[in-house]
Amino acid sequence: TRELEHLKMTPAEWSRLEDIVFVLGLPHAVQITLNAEKTPTLSSIIPQFELFMTSLEELGKATPSLKEITDVGILWATKYYSRMDNSRAYAVAMYE
Repeated sequence: TRELEHLKMTPAEWSRLEDIVFVLGLPHAVQITLNAEKTPTLSSIIPQFELFMTSLEELGKATPSLKEITDVGILWATKYYSRMDNSRAYAVAMYE
C-alpha cells in the first residue's frame, strides 16, 4: 500500500541484509554443533568458540564487504573470550 511504500527496502539494503544473515550463520553453526551434544562441556565449547572467532576473522579478510560486520562479531566474541580466559573454569577445562 502507499502508506508503507517508504518502508520498501532498496536492492542495496536487501543485499546488506543478506550479508548480515550470512555472517550470523557462523555462530548459528556453532550452536547447532553444541546442541548435538547431550551435555556440552566447557572443554568442547572453547574449541568451537575459537573456531567461530577464527572463521569471523578469515571471512572478514576474504570478503572486504563483510569486514564491518565481522569486526563487530569479533569485538563481542573477544570480550566474552577474555572473560572466559580469565576464569579458573577455563584453566581446569583446558588442562583436564
